[in-house]
Order: sequence, then C-alpha cells, then structure tokens
Amino acid sequence: MADKIKRVLLLFWHMIWPLLLYEATGTLVRSELALLFPEKEPEQLALPAMGVTAAAACVFLGKLYQEQCCSTQSRGKRRKKDYFLLFAWSAAAGAGSCLLFNSLILSIPGLRAGAKEVSRLIYRPSLTVQLLCTGLVIPLAEELLFRAVGYRNLRRELPVSGAAAVSALWFALFHGNPVQGTYAFLTGLCLALLFEWTDSLRAVWSFHAAANLVSLAATEIGERIEAQAPRAFFLCLGAAGGMLLVWSFYRIKNKRGWKT
Repeated sequence: MADKIKRVLLLFWHMIWPLLLYEATGTLVRSELALLFPEKEPEQLALPAMGVTAAAACVFLGKLYQEQCCSTQSRGKRRKKDYFLLFAWSAAAGAGSCLLFNSLILSIPGLRAGAKEVSRLIYRPSLTVQLLCTGLVIPLAEELLFRAVGYRNLRRELPVSGAAAVSALWFALFHGNPVQGTYAFLTGLCLALLFEWTDSLRAVWSFHAAANLVSLAATEIGERIEAQAPRAFFLCLGAAGGMLLVWSFYRIKNKRGWKT
C-alpha cells in the first residue's frame, strides 16, 4: 500500500512540476511585456505573451522529452513517405476535429457567447502574430507538456483509457474557461490516442497546429457569413469534419509500423 501511494505521489510530481514551471514562466513574461509596452491593453498582449512563454517552455520541455526518449529503446527509421503520410493524416484529423468540436460547442447556447469572447481575445493581435503563436509555437509547447511528457508519464501507471482521460482533463483545466476547456478536453482525447498509436511528437504537433489554423480561418470566415448562412450549413460543416477525423484516424490506426 505504501509503495502504491509513493508511486502515485511520484507520478503527480512528474506531472505537476513542468506545468508549474510553465505557469511561472508565463507570469514572468506577462509582467515583462506589461512593463515594456505600458500603452498596450492586457488583451492585446495576451496572445504574444502566450507565444513567448511557449517558446521559452519548448527549451526545457524539449530537453526533458529528449531525456525520456533516450531512456527508452531507440526506434527504427521510418521512410520519408511514411513520415509524410503520418503528418498529412494527422493534420487532416486536426482540421476535422476543429470543425466537428467547434460545431458542437457553438450549438450549445450557453457556450456560444463565451466562444465569441474567447475569439475576441485570441484573434485580436495581427494575423502574423496569430499564425506564429497559435499555428506553430503554442501547439509545440502544449504537445511537449501534455502528450510527449505528461501522457508518457501517465502511461507508466495507467491503461490507455485512463491515461487519455486524465491527460485530456488536465489539458482542459489548463485552458481555464468552460468554452476552451470543453474544446480542449475533446481535442485532448484525440491527441492522446494519436500519440498512443504513433509515439510521435511531430504527429500530435501536426494535428494541433492544423486544428488551430483551421480555427483561425473558420473564425474569420464565420464572422462574415454567420448572418447569411443557414444553421444547417454549419451543422453540415461539423459533420464533414467528423467524417474527416474518423477517416484520418482509421488510416493512422490501421497502418502498422508507426512505432518501430
């Protein structure tokens, strides 16, 4: 019993300390940006602060991930064609998940207003900042934190279902509000399965980046056509996203050799 409690506490520590360091870095970055740009409103600095925090976190999280990889059995080489297919299917799955989950969230009246408020905060900076932060740096840092390090630690003690559920819940709580939390939980489940099947940081990074980029485009286009397009259009778009997600995951799961 004592050994089991010790293992649980050790697992909790391995999960929490990278997150605490990530949050401490974020607090420091936000403070420094506020001092450097006192004329800017906090909302204008929110996304840039997240991007700088993520870039800094990639340094220590990447080193931690490399240490974990070195401690496990080395993998064989994959063909370049296999890499291309994996990234393409992962990106397609990410795009499909974005359309599906956003469609589900926007169909819930209580979450719809919150989604617009979150969009106003995230999509306020320039397009270049949005693309760099949400499409590149932030997905890499979050995948290092929640899948490459976090999920890998959970799998040492839990089965796939338990590790996926805990990592998805952890990912949802990290986002701090009901709208992003709901979206993050659903996305986190998909990302945990993808990492389980492929053991590839690049695959989950491709999924996450594609989902964020599609979200950027969908938000921009959706605001322009929301008043004219019928509700059925967005439901069909969500259904199409769901089919793309299922098809891509089917192709990934049923192709052998991702883990070698």
